[in-house]
Order: sequence, then C-alpha cells, then structure tokens
Amino acid sequence: MGLLSFDITDKQLKIVRGVQSGAKVRIAGTLIIDINDGLIVNGFIQDIPRLASIISEKFREKRIVEKEAVVSISSSQIVFKELSIPQAKNAQLKTIVQNQIQQNMQVTDEYSVAYTIVGEEEVSGSKMCKILASACPKTVVDDFRKLFGMLGVTLKSFSASCSCIARVVLADNKNRDKMPLLVIQIDDNFLNISLFEQNQLAFSRHVSIDKDDYEGEDYLTQALNDNVFR
Repeated sequence: MGLLSFDITDKQLKIVRGVQSGAKVRIAGTLIIDINDGLIVNGFIQDIPRLASIISEKFREKRIVEKEAVVSISSSQIVFKELSIPQAKNAQLKTIVQNQIQQNMQVTDEYSVAYTIVGEEEVSGSKMCKILASACPKTVVDDFRKLFGMLGVTLKSFSASCSCIARVVLADNKNRDKMPLLVIQIDDNFLNISLFEQNQLAFSRHVSIDKDDYEGEDYLTQALNDNVFR
C-alpha cells in the first residue's frame, strides 16, 4: 500500500512516497516541487487549478500513482495552544476544547479546531487532560481539499504543522520504544521541531529562518543550536 506525505510551504512542496509492508514503512522516493512566488501565500492557495496542474505534471514525469496522502502545512494564521481541561467523553471533550480555543485564543467559527491528548495531570485533586490544540482557517483546509480533489488523491489527514515526515517515521513500531522522540525537519528557509511522547505529538514549533540573520555560511547549524538547545 502506497501513501504520499506532503510538507507544504509557500515556496516548496516536499513529497515523500511511503510503501507499507507489514508494520514497517519503507521510503520509496522523495520529490521537491518549487512553487512560483505568490502561488501560495501564508498557507492560502491563490490559484488552485494552476497548482493542481503543476503537481499533476510532476506526478506524470515521476510516475507517481499513489492515490492517498497526508498533508501538512505551515502558516502564521495557524495557532497552537496547550490546554488543561477536565476529563470527559469524546463528544463532550471536543465541545469543551472548541469552546476553550475560541475563548482563550480569540478565534471564530471560521477556524477548524483539531487537538491531541498528550497526557494527564492532577490539578487541585481533579484529574485533567493535557491537550495540544490547533486552530486553522477553514478556507485553508477547504482549498487543499479542492486541490487534492482535482488531483484525484484522497486526503487521509490534514496537519497544521510541517511534521508529515514524522508520521512516516512513527509508522515504524520500533520507534514506539524510543519515546520521548525529537524529530527535526531542516530546510533552507525553516525548521520544524516536533516532540513525541507515548506515540503522540506533545509539542510542535515551526520556525522561519533567514540566512541574513546569521553570520557565516553555516547558518543552519546556528539556527538549529538557537532553537533546539534554547
């Protein structure tokens, strides 16, 4: 079974082809598509048909035939928040998280809210759930659904961070025994730092970097030291 993993920024699409064999996932190949300036702005697609055409052409060129994908994007419009809320059943928990997000992060119904339970804690004698929540503009999510619909690719999941490569890594059950696990994606223009505990995302941070902010050619190492060892 094949799966495509997309990490999408305003400048590039990075695609990892994963092939599952039993409990393991093998990387079958990678592809980077450079995006023209202005085609994606801060996570918002400006021309969906044009972007679909560019991706389709690359798929034909590289003979990519997989029909399922997980997608991760970055945008300053996506907000993250760690919450501590009373334990509850799934449906009730979702409502509580949405209300807390709207109150604490000052977002409206125009945002899609997602969350991950990262642990439990006791506060004043009451058991609480530790939640890592994110809120992403619905227009961003809807546009990417339209994009992948044009490509004929089923969107299996949509993540508001550049951590899709981590999903591929964590599909290997051996990594479950290595928790906590720190996964860092290094790009010329950004770092994405993800910490996993108990096979769940406990923390994620997307950091834009600029070569001009550092002295010397080894600016990536400097940026890595600044953000990881801080």
